[in-house]
Amino acid sequence: MLIDPLFEELYKTSQYRYSVIVTNTKYTPEVVWKMYRERANCENIIKELKEEFGVDSFCMKSFAGTEAALNLAILAYNLISFFKDNVLRTEKTQMMKAIRYKILNIGSELIRMAGKKILRLAIKGSRRKWFIALWNTDFAFG
Repeated sequence: MLIDPLFEELYKTSQYRYSVIVTNTKYTPEVVWKMYRERANCENIIKELKEEFGVDSFCMKSFAGTEAALNLAILAYNLISFFKDNVLRTEKTQMMKAIRYKILNIGSELIRMAGKKILRLAIKGSRRKWFIALWNTDFAFG
């Protein structure tokens, strides 16, 4: 197999995937790389908005209604992103369906005990410890 000397070192490490950017701009390669690197994850965000937040399945009778629904979906996405980054703090990126299962869809009941309202969650064992630890962490805005 013929290997271009420019990519010889890259060929030896098979754990990475490499791409090529072709452009007719007059920017330096570093500037082009930085511009495209900032846009690298946008397709994943669009996919998540469509699949998890229903952004592709609504159309109101008016433009203003559709715009308002879209803005609410984007707000929900941003709040969940903030939650993932500042509360979950996991190495692996969590999708919305995992967050829904692990955190949002938990059976519970509101009871009154000693004159106070208490929310009893239907979580047991190590998952309960993990869940409680989520809310006992400090996080900073910005």
